[in-house]
Amino acid sequence: MAIDDLRRGFEAAFGIPFGVVPMPDDLVQIFPGRPLWGSAISKQEPLLTQSDTEAFLKGSRAGYFLIGFWGHGVNSHAFYYVHDDGRNHVFLRLSYGGAYTDNVEQARRVATFLPAFVDFERRHREAGSVLRVVDSMGAGDYQVISAAGRRRRCRRSLFLRSDLDQAPNFDACLEDAGLLSDEEAH
Repeated sequence: MAIDDLRRGFEAAFGIPFGVVPMPDDLVQIFPGRPLWGSAISKQEPLLTQSDTEAFLKGSRAGYFLIGFWGHGVNSHAFYYVHDDGRNHVFLRLSYGGAYTDNVEQARRVATFLPAFVDFERRHREAGSVLRVVDSMGAGDYQVISAAGRRRRCRRSLFLRSDLDQAPNFDACLEDAGLLSDEEAH
């Protein structure tokens, strides 16, 4: 299986161009025969389950990148977009592909959500903010920390609560959560 297979699967499932998601060039397949690709770091430590989200946010894994489809059991299947650039941490595990999931509805939701999220992320990075984002199978926590240390936060999934045909307004959900403490800043 080549990364082109992932691209074709993504475009067939979601009906949007694969290029909407920025990614590094040096990706490797995580598991043989599975449409899941990532950096060498993610191959050594694939973080794929709900319990992995906390570990992902707590430690720095600069260079970590994961994209594709993976699942286990009958309903814990998702599309993954996960990365850590040493400053920003993003863990999107978007429900798609389970036996009891409405995959047509979830595909529409991904097609609306993902480009809007990528734009949200780009705008905040260009402004010098730090992002710490998890949206994983209905659990969400979005934090944006400005260059001045002001934190804004939204503690809910914006993927599952988003309208099928209208992208969520990520910024509208964020509420002021105060300045970072000295301990949090370091």
